[in-house]
Amino acid sequence: QEARRIFARSSPGRLLPRGMPSDVVVNILAGGMAGMVETMLTYPLDLAKTRQQLSASASGSTWSVLSAAYREGGVSGLYRGLAAPLAAETPRRALKFTMNGVFSSQLRALWPPDCARPSLGADVARAGAAGSLAGASETLIHTPVEVVKIRMQAEGRLQGQGPLRIAADIFQRSGVRGLYSGIEAYALRQALWNGCFFGPCLQHCSAALCPRATSLWGCWPEARRHA
Repeated sequence: QEARRIFARSSPGRLLPRGMPSDVVVNILAGGMAGMVETMLTYPLDLAKTRQQLSASASGSTWSVLSAAYREGGVSGLYRGLAAPLAAETPRRALKFTMNGVFSSQLRALWPPDCARPSLGADVARAGAAGSLAGASETLIHTPVEVVKIRMQAEGRLQGQGPLRIAADIFQRSGVRGLYSGIEAYALRQALWNGCFFGPCLQHCSAALCPRATSLWGCWPEARRHA
């Protein structure tokens, strides 16, 4: 009963008008905004990483690569290729969090939590599995964006070309397979990361921050039904 009262008071649906699909809205707005902020803040470092990895010889420190990019094109040089990942972050994050909710519901149906005797270990296992599946699913949208972004970040011959032009060139040369180059490794990476994030990281942090409601992942749907 205490867990129900805690989660009912914190239900995100209470912040939205009645009748509005709160889960979808929260996934799109929160995930999309977080993705855009993250991309804007980290993109110059991602540019430096990509150029260092593409260089045939030692390309110097991260600072030297960023300085060279700034000398070449100013601030816009530090954000070359930003349009593609920025435009993809909202649907990517919305898909990931929506699919996490779908897989969570399916796993709860197959392996119902016992809110009377909550088990943090079981919650971690269920949430980790749902997160892994959700993380792998987002690569269906994001892999072509990553391929185009890396091509745009490459020095030399691709400078001045837009993302659509580069995507069309890749498709003409290699078809759909070219746009999804590396999807196996990317899907595995995202599955591992999101499984760890939604599983042990989120569940242990939730249990530490809200010790009276130990079974956060498992009891949340029941709490919302009683809100």
